[in-house]
Amino acid sequence: MTPTSASAADSRRPFARAIPPTPLPAQPARSEVTRTRLALATLAAAALLLGACATEPAKPPAPLAPAPVATIGIPLTPAKPLPPPSGMRMGLLRLEVSEFFPAGCHTIIPGTYREPRLVQTPRAAFPSVEECASLDSRRTLYHLAAAGSAAMDYVVFLRDERRPEGRPIFQIRKALEVLWSPDGSRAAITVFTGSNWSDVLLLRMDDPKPSAPIPTLEALEGVFSSYLAQAPTSVVALGWTASGELVLRARGQEALPPYSRFGYELLVDTDHLERRGAIRFLRGYTARAAADAAAAAPVATQTKTR
Repeated sequence: MTPTSASAADSRRPFARAIPPTPLPAQPARSEVTRTRLALATLAAAALLLGACATEPAKPPAPLAPAPVATIGIPLTPAKPLPPPSGMRMGLLRLEVSEFFPAGCHTIIPGTYREPRLVQTPRAAFPSVEECASLDSRRTLYHLAAAGSAAMDYVVFLRDERRPEGRPIFQIRKALEVLWSPDGSRAAITVFTGSNWSDVLLLRMDDPKPSAPIPTLEALEGVFSSYLAQAPTSVVALGWTASGELVLRARGQEALPPYSRFGYELLVDTDHLERRGAIRFLRGYTARAAADAAAAAPVATQTKTR
């Protein structure tokens, strides 16, 4: 390039000589940036660790002082309890849980109550694949599916020394439970009819056909109201005594508010079932429904005094 042409080029760029180019600041090496970041992170971690060590552990909150029991200025008049049935003693609220009495129930126990001694005898649930032999193994109850249109039914058979091939006793569709007596002359049949109902029938081996359901209302007179006694109830055969008496256990609940629960046990003289007094009340209970008891709880708390 000639000097003339260079002067012309410089005249077209008037700021080329007036403002010299500013050099960029020198960038640190990549290794120095990495070392700086690591040093900052280490300082931050050390500060957090020292702060955590210097902090005192949180103290548990001080226990609250018990609130004083309020005393109502206007005393509430409690409802008068119903008189106990004749010859019965009404227990206080039962707090412990037992096999029969639920927690919080009111017990009903005659003054002459003696707990019957039950004998363990064979029992079985039908329908199933089980056979149920008597205690002396002389008789056996079993079942087979019913033939024909009633395919859901099954037939209960009795096999004994006289009829080793078995003979049909009755046909049924409901579930049931068989409980032999100690001497094998009778069997209690609990039939679960559904809708919280069940009944107990008696099967005598000398005339093997099921009886009518064992009546229970007569033994409950003077203990439960007629409405409560006829509420949905599940009655089952609990066991036999050595003398051949049958113990029934029942539990039920009202179908209408307050849906109170109840239960009772009866002693049945199966040899004289047709006689009055053959079924005796042993013991029982009543219990308020959980929702009803919870609704009454605040009132009980207000009336409490020290």
